[in-house]
Amino acid sequence: MSVARFLERLSSHGDNAALGGAHRNRSFREILLEVERHRKRLRQLGVTAGSVVALESDFSEGGATALLALATERGIAVPLTPRPDEAMESALAASGAELQLRCVAGEIERAGTRERIDHPLVEELRSQGRAGLVLLTSGSSG
Repeated sequence: MSVARFLERLSSHGDNAALGGAHRNRSFREILLEVERHRKRLRQLGVTAGSVVALESDFSEGGATALLALATERGIAVPLTPRPDEAMESALAASGAELQLRCVAGEIERAGTRERIDHPLVEELRSQGRAGLVLLTSGSSG
């Protein structure tokens, strides 16, 4: 299913509850508004289709909507959780990300830039105009 189709399906649920929390429920409409707000911010930060973007975030609503926004912009996402500087540097080097963003309290900020590294799989995604996802593992799971 395409990202656009997925978002279209979400929008069909309108004001129905999408997420529930200790203090407040969020509707599908509110979630989609947040995705649009993040899309605008990503464009302000120079994210274009085919950009390889490390997105540092916890497992929050803000991180999830930022990831959806990045996919909608046809970026190539490298989701990362916060980690010590040395481990972050290692993850960034392995990922090939050219832009490092951080999502804190639902706001996206630039955390750094890196030299673009071309990889055949990334180039294939770029040539097809498709979003992508780069997942890093510790290698300990086999």
